[in-house]
Amino acid sequence: MRAAFRAVKRWWLMFVIITMVVAAGLGTYAFVLPDQYAASGIVALRPKDAKPVSAQVVLLTAPRYVAYATSPYVVKEVADSLGIDADELADAIVVTMPAGTANVEFKVLWSSRGVAERATAELMAAVLNRVEADPILAGQLVSPAAAALEPAGPPRWGITGVGVVLGVLLAGAAVWVRERRSRRTEDWIVPATREPSRTPVG
Repeated sequence: MRAAFRAVKRWWLMFVIITMVVAAGLGTYAFVLPDQYAASGIVALRPKDAKPVSAQVVLLTAPRYVAYATSPYVVKEVADSLGIDADELADAIVVTMPAGTANVEFKVLWSSRGVAERATAELMAAVLNRVEADPILAGQLVSPAAAALEPAGPPRWGITGVGVVLGVLLAGAAVWVRERRSRRTEDWIVPATREPSRTPVG
């Protein structure tokens, strides 16, 4: 540890420059990223009135609708209707079912607030249409798709903080290597330049 502090003290300017360059680079990248808006909604699944079943059966059956909502077929259908890339939409979708519930929660992050809201609404509609043919379950819209007015991301200051930490680590490694090389050079130069001893010949 002392050697590391000694290296930083000796090569402090190099340490500062590397840290600032890395932190500034990631910070700039973070602040040029487009805003992301989050839209969310909830669909509840329940037993059909005609065929009452236990809550356990509902909890065991409901997760397949999470898989359906994120399936390539559904994602492509929604993406095509909105005129956006299906792969990008797939990365922006989060569909979950909290433990112990039969609620399917939808969330879409997108650079356009309107697209995020429409994509969420269409995913929810796809699940509701699908569940109509289910002999056991029925779907109910609990919370319609709605997007927040303020951007949800990206976490710009978090990315900048990561840049600072990464910069410190890289700078520390760089000055450590520089110190090691400098020490080796000094160890090689000193013996080579030392005057030979003059021992009288008797």
